[in-house]
Amino acid sequence: MASEPTFKETLKTNAKKITNLVNNNKLFGDDLMEVNIIEPNSNIITIGFKINENNFSEVDYFINNSRLEGRGKGVKSDMGNRTGSLLFNLNLLLMVLSNVVYFSLANFTDDPARAATGIYELLDVNQSAQDTGYSASDWSYKSLQEKLLMSEGEMKLNIINIHSDIKKKLKDIIDTRGVGKSQNFISDINQYWSTHGGSKRKTKKRKTKKRKTKKRKTKKRKTKKRKTKKRKTRR
Repeated sequence: MASEPTFKETLKTNAKKITNLVNNNKLFGDDLMEVNIIEPNSNIITIGFKINENNFSEVDYFINNSRLEGRGKGVKSDMGNRTGSLLFNLNLLLMVLSNVVYFSLANFTDDPARAATGIYELLDVNQSAQDTGYSASDWSYKSLQEKLLMSEGEMKLNIINIHSDIKKKLKDIIDTRGVGKSQNFISDINQYWSTHGGSKRKTKKRKTKKRKTKKRKTKKRKTKKRKTKKRKTRR
């Protein structure tokens, strides 16, 4: 039997496939997107999608407490037209396809609140008491900007059941950019997803045991014949 691919092999395979689908559908027009892969050590792999040195999105992937996680390394773009958003959300697509379960980043953009509702829309401000030192009540009635200050820009994403969300986000970005056709790209992704996609929960059919209905034995009642005594008639 063939051995299961490592998390690095799975990420590489899916990253290359996404790159091919992006270029085939000309999502960046005449510019080709490349996948940049770096393995600094046996525990970490860095994968980035890039157009050139000034337009890219990179993520570090690693195993933490037996689960695959991602940490944003950087997003940069000077091309405009939501190029950075598309590159970043293609990273999220890669995570979903590759069974990454948790992603985090430091939102150190020029306008963190704007980025939180734009490029990082699918992420939440990290309000963990363990990470921030603030209790749940401390976050009440705080604005987004205040929350980002409290978390020191930390944002997170639990990658569970966001399949439709990421596809919807990508469709919105592609349609807004007006470059390439989102319908064709999403269709290609769905086709690849169905055969090579991330975790799919299999629901086992419950085996229902057929109840054996025992036939009741009906005892035949024995009907005793009454003996009729002949009366003696006295003469």
